[in-house]
Amino acid sequence: MTNLAPVAPDAPVFGVCRPRYADGGLGSWLDALDEAGIGRVVCLLSEAEANEYGVPEAYADRFETRHTPLPADGLPDDEALDAAVEAVRMGNYAGKRVAIHCDDGLGRTGLVAAAWLTRYHGYGPMEAIDVVAASGRAPRATLPDDVTDERLRDLLRTEDEADEE
Repeated sequence: MTNLAPVAPDAPVFGVCRPRYADGGLGSWLDALDEAGIGRVVCLLSEAEANEYGVPEAYADRFETRHTPLPADGLPDDEALDAAVEAVRMGNYAGKRVAIHCDDGLGRTGLVAAAWLTRYHGYGPMEAIDVVAASGRAPRATLPDDVTDERLRDLLRTEDEADEE
């Protein structure tokens, strides 16, 4: 069982849960990504989660992989989010379809997808949040309740975009 879906209409970037989430087998997860034409997988699990679930090693022989850990709860620091978004961008730049996953494919996955849309596809930050949420992700799910829209906008934009205002 996967929740594999594009993060925006016609996007070459997909969100998905991790392999074996909710009793889904590794084989069906791999098959779903193969059928979608995925060439790169960006794993956002923390080091502890990755070790517990055996990823990205479980699929590293099938897909180009990047492990860019983000915290399961709270705001990622700018550097970690930048690394994750860059891993997505470079996969697309190389002509690959990219799958992003955290544990359930919702919170961290949605946040990275929204940042990618904001930074590289002309979406405004709040518009990107809405589009990604409509695709079945939950970009606000792992964020603290006190994160303001202004802080979220700042996180999703690049330094250059923030300087332009």
